[in-house]
Amino acid sequence: MTSSLLYLLFFLSGAAGLGYEIVWTRMFAVGLGHEIVSLLAVVSAFFAGFAVGAWALDKRVSSSRTPGRWYAGLEIGIGLWAIATTVLIPWMNETVASLIGPEPSALRHWSFAFLVPVITLFPATAAMGATLPAMDRLFSRLRHEGRSIGGIYGVNTLGAVAGTLASTFVIIPVLGFRATALSLALVNIFVGIVVLLGFSRHEETRQPIHQPIGEIGARRLGLTVFATGTLGIGYEVLGVRVMSQVLENTVYSFAAALAVYLFGTALGATVYQRFIVGRFGPQSDDTIARRTLSRLVIATSIACLFGVQVLSRADAIYATARQQFGGGFTGSVGAELVVGFTVFFLPSCLMGATFSHLAQSARQTAGGVGRALGLNTAGATLAPFVFGVLLLPAVGSKTSLIVVALGYLLLIPRLKPRPLLVAAVPIAALLSVPTNLMLVKPAPGGEVLVSDEGTMAVVSVVTDQQDNRFLKVNDRFYMGGTNAAFPQWRQAHIPLALHRSPESVLFLGIGTGITMGAAAAHANLQTDGAELVPEVIDVLPYFGEFNADLAARDDMRLMVADARRYVRSADRQYDVIVGDLFHPGRDGAGSLYTVEHFVTVRDRLSSGGLFCQWLPLYQLNTDVLKIIVRSYLEAFPDAVAFLAHFNAESPTLGLVGSQERLRYDADWMERRFPEPFRAERLREVDLANTMSLLGSFVAGTDDLTAFAGDGPLNTDDLPLVTFMAPDFIYTADPRTYSTLLELTDAITPRAADILRDADAASQFATRLDRYLAARQIYLVADVERVEGRYRFAIEGYLASARESPDFGPARDMTMALARSIAATDPDQAREILSRLQAANSAP
Repeated sequence: MTSSLLYLLFFLSGAAGLGYEIVWTRMFAVGLGHEIVSLLAVVSAFFAGFAVGAWALDKRVSSSRTPGRWYAGLEIGIGLWAIATTVLIPWMNETVASLIGPEPSALRHWSFAFLVPVITLFPATAAMGATLPAMDRLFSRLRHEGRSIGGIYGVNTLGAVAGTLASTFVIIPVLGFRATALSLALVNIFVGIVVLLGFSRHEETRQPIHQPIGEIGARRLGLTVFATGTLGIGYEVLGVRVMSQVLENTVYSFAAALAVYLFGTALGATVYQRFIVGRFGPQSDDTIARRTLSRLVIATSIACLFGVQVLSRADAIYATARQQFGGGFTGSVGAELVVGFTVFFLPSCLMGATFSHLAQSARQTAGGVGRALGLNTAGATLAPFVFGVLLLPAVGSKTSLIVVALGYLLLIPRLKPRPLLVAAVPIAALLSVPTNLMLVKPAPGGEVLVSDEGTMAVVSVVTDQQDNRFLKVNDRFYMGGTNAAFPQWRQAHIPLALHRSPESVLFLGIGTGITMGAAAAHANLQTDGAELVPEVIDVLPYFGEFNADLAARDDMRLMVADARRYVRSADRQYDVIVGDLFHPGRDGAGSLYTVEHFVTVRDRLSSGGLFCQWLPLYQLNTDVLKIIVRSYLEAFPDAVAFLAHFNAESPTLGLVGSQERLRYDADWMERRFPEPFRAERLREVDLANTMSLLGSFVAGTDDLTAFAGDGPLNTDDLPLVTFMAPDFIYTADPRTYSTLLELTDAITPRAADILRDADAASQFATRLDRYLAARQIYLVADVERVEGRYRFAIEGYLASARESPDFGPARDMTMALARSIAATDPDQAREILSRLQAANSAP
């Protein structure tokens, strides 16, 4: 009963520890940014505090006659400091952006991204590091058993699995980050009080237990435990990085991968405790200790190489598992767990057993376990930087993983013939390792033009059968292409045209550069762009024909920076800010739709400035759209909405807000731009006159407010979009137009909601109302086209043309369908064109 209760407490402690890591990492990302430097620095900072605490307190805790009180104090201290972090981290986030600056050097960025979390979290993380040696001494005295490291470590890590899954899938989506941290703090305090009032009573009378298993050698042991920390976390970093080309890259994807890695570690430690440590007799045996270590590191090396082979087939494994599980949210997450299991389970099992063996070997009368843990986590601190920042972009993921596998072989205690013979197995396995792990597939009939494996993602340019070019990130996400240049150009021209006379514009997200490049047509316009993924900037020349050779221009500034961090730290104001199409379901993108971000953008606008946030309606459902709209209206209460283009396959909605109400005259475009510019530049994107511009209007402030309704907001503390939007990805609904139809069904746009004086321009207002009505009919007809019901589509297009002779898209689409029919049925084509002519003549 005593053992079971202690194991339960250790389990809860592990659950809280990983829950904190998830919460703190995501809270800091708001201020530090989502660049790879920031994300890896926070993880390293967590490990660093852990290492210092484990090393510094090891001897004091282990030599104490009251390890139970030490353990209770540590747990209570963790809980109390965790409560403090709910105030400290938001405060630090407000400060750190200005310290880092908008365009920091790598050294400055890394330094602040590492030091700020280290200092903020240190009391808690240091206390966490000291809990394992305290657990060990408390448990050994109660059980009269000095060889229990594997069991304790295994149960604690199993708790970490539960903490990862519970925090990500249940607690944070309901409570938010601060309340989750407070809940976890109560767990630590509860554990500490139970130990203090129960297990630590009369512990001064208990005798310390020391049962060594064998010497490996102090220097060899220290080097090995440090190296296994570096190699183990290195394998995790690289494995997740390669799997990101296959998984859906949501908040749940990474939680699933981490949970599998931790589960394997826990099981390996438990297996070591149950089946391996018992092989040692009452007396220590140096030979068995070294032989066991040799077998473990060789097996780990082989398992890592097996993982490389599995990674090369991860896309097929995911597709098969998802099909077997039936798709949807549960089936897709289940498939991601399967991929994580095949890649991580066996190596992490062996890693868990190896650390347990090393920690048990390090255990001395006065300390040892904490020092071993400290060295191991010190190695883990370096791993994200060594493997994620240095090795991976330099030599690629495959070579980096081979370095991990061979690194384990170098840890064989004594290079004797038999271990070397066994070690030859993984070395020989290198011959069958795939040439690379960039799992990039072109569109059918196309090819891969370039693929760059960078620090954050694999960025590729691929073509299709028609030689259209597409930008792909991690082979999962299209970030635009030349076949969709028309709407991408409009995504720049519409917000620029809605401003009275912009002198500066900031694009948050660059992608193919087609949208940002469109701004080059506007004279005397200072244009800046911020892009999170560095390799995206490198491939811009592949789209030069469509992005105005953006990469070669001196008058347009390209920056590699997190959009949120840049907006917060920039030292200038902008007349127009344009938010790119950030996929809401992708991990990290949800923070670009929070109230706090929208407010920060508002404060970055100059007087009379406007902010346009484009939303991919084809990548989100109506519930998520309403949350985003509500959040936007908190910052821009007079916001209006526009459509980027009229297409049911990839509808794009722009929320446009300013510090003043947006209203326009009937001759706005004619006065705003000279006729040659409208004829040469804007006609090709169907924005040559005011009717075309305002014809993209979707909803006024009152209609947007009514559509969004009452409900929760997307905030930094409770980022609902991050946790709700993935459902759309996992469901993979082919009806990309569903959200558009729900929006247009709920809102009937009116000219009076966007014209400055509709009464004074009554004739124009009447034409605009008919134009907007025709557009609504057209969009319904376009759904019929997408579904392949061409007869109904043609009827709808003709009805749209009859509604408004100004509405050109209906005429153009009808003629395009007639031309496609003419080859097989010329009579029907002539009939369609005749009806179109009659529709255009209708009053």
